[in-house]
Amino acid sequence: MLPSTDPVTLAAFQENFCAPANTQPPLAKQFGVLMPNQPGPYWHLTAPFIDIVALYTNADENVGIISNAMIGTTQKTWLQARLTAIAAARASGIRKALLIALHHPPYARGLQASGAGHPGSPEMLQDIDDCCTAASILPDAVIAGHTHSYQHYVRTQTLGGVNATIPYLIVGTGGIGLQKLPAPTGVRDSTGDVLYFSAFKDYGYLTVTASTTQLKLEFTAIVATHRELREQITVDLATQMIV
Repeated sequence: MLPSTDPVTLAAFQENFCAPANTQPPLAKQFGVLMPNQPGPYWHLTAPFIDIVALYTNADENVGIISNAMIGTTQKTWLQARLTAIAAARASGIRKALLIALHHPPYARGLQASGAGHPGSPEMLQDIDDCCTAASILPDAVIAGHTHSYQHYVRTQTLGGVNATIPYLIVGTGGIGLQKLPAPTGVRDSTGDVLYFSAFKDYGYLTVTASTTQLKLEFTAIVATHRELREQITVDLATQMIV
């Protein structure tokens, strides 16, 4: 939220991304094309092999939030309801991949002393964890942006007797200037639950492929005039482990 230029945190987003079907928002008219219309700032997309739950985290600029005293708990309540519905579908035998997507990253490392990078958001992560615990379900992957680099964290969690290794990715490499980042440490954080596994300072994109058995995440870097596959992550849905 920027009080002087964007006093209503969702006004610009809704105008440009949630416009009525077959209309152009003001900022898009200069391009002569229609914008894709989202149902709202946070949403649940269902597909044959994957559920994508996208959250709105931009009520603050540097650190993401989905609930607090200022914006209330509506989105957090919605998230818990969506996760509960997905968990119920799994219990009935419908096992799809679960991907949580958001702008601000739960985990992030940057060289803040030099003005590069953005921090992670422990408060937002706790809200997501609260909802996952209440619904008795864990995501198979979490993807964020905001920080202008590619960063790969591996989080180990246990819920309901199930051990899971979950990739938490930052893919902020779509075009704005790249930011400096510290080299991956290869060691876990102080809790022992999170490993800073890999990172790249390259422009590029992520491809997500879901099947009945696996969720595959591939980061492709754009180097000069060609593309390079830099990393491939595969999550086995039966075990919820990275293989």
